Amino acid sequence: MTEPEAFESEHSLRSGWSAPDPRSVSLPTGVEAMLEDHLNKLRSAVPELSSPIVAAMCAEIIRVGVHVTGSTGLGEPRELVIRAHKGYMAVFAAGHSTVLCVSGPPNLNLGLLGIEARRAAARIGKVLDFGL
Repeated sequence: MTEPEAFESEHSLRSGWSAPDPRSVSLPTGVEAMLEDHLNKLRSAVPELSSPIVAAMCAEIIRVGVHVTGSTGLGEPRELVIRAHKGYMAVFAAGHSTVLCVSGPPNLNLGLLGIEARRAAARIGKVLDFGL
C-alpha cells in the first residue's frame, strides 16, 4: 500500500467518512421507511433538490475531501459543496458511516440547503447509527 493510500484508509476509518458499498448494506425492519420520511421532509423544504444515485461519485468526492482536510490539518470534513456551471452537488456527513448526497440547480438557495440538509443528515445519522 502506498503512503497516500495508507493515509486515506487510516483517515477514512477515523473520520467515519468511509463509503460502504450500498449493495452490501441491509437495513433493519422499518428503517427504510424512516429514512424515506426524512428525505421527503428535505425534498419538501427544498423542492429544487434531487438525491441522485451517484454513489461512486460521492465516494470520490469524500475521498478527496478527507485527503485535503487531513493533509491541511483541518480535521474531518463534515460538508462538501461543489458549484458547477449547471448546478450544485453537496455531500453532508450523516452519522458515523453514512453521507447524504444531493444535487440542485444553479439557483439553489445554499443557505436553505445548509439548514435543511444538516437537519436531514442529523436525523438520518440517528436512524442509521442508533436505530431511532
